Amino acid sequence: MDHATFVSTRSRDERAGRPLIRYEDDAHAWAMEQAELIRRGRFHELDIENLADEVEDVARRERRELISRLDLVYQHLLKWDFQEARRSASWARTIREQRTQVGEVLGDNRSLRQQLDELSETAYRQGRVSALNETGLPDEAIPGANPYSWDDAMSRPIAWPEL
Repeated sequence: MDHATFVSTRSRDERAGRPLIRYEDDAHAWAMEQAELIRRGRFHELDIENLADEVEDVARRERRELISRLDLVYQHLLKWDFQEARRSASWARTIREQRTQVGEVLGDNRSLRQQLDELSETAYRQGRVSALNETGLPDEAIPGANPYSWDDAMSRPIAWPEL
């Protein structure tokens, strides 16, 4: 919904000083309304509780995005290291791509660097489970504790002839 359409669809409730659209009824329209109220400096009309929840959700999404990318790095490193006979260009490409994406997420969210130890451990646990499920290896075949340093996980060369 563009700005002009949004403004033209406002109801009579605007004069009463209440949010026009309830978050529970239409999250998209609610978000557009909140953005417009902020732009117009009408802070007293903002839906503060839901707005704060949405801002926190942005932070959680960025955190989950980083964990997801790291999970894929660890999953493929584990498969690379513990199933040497099945190594493939696809695994090498996935490691390379996800390392790049980790760098992008960290570049856009520098504060997440302060949580790298915790986030790496979470991602390793998830990546390990995925690697075990995909490889069919027994649980004891892949270390329970993360064997990779940050530098190793993010920059160790993964050689494949076709890459």
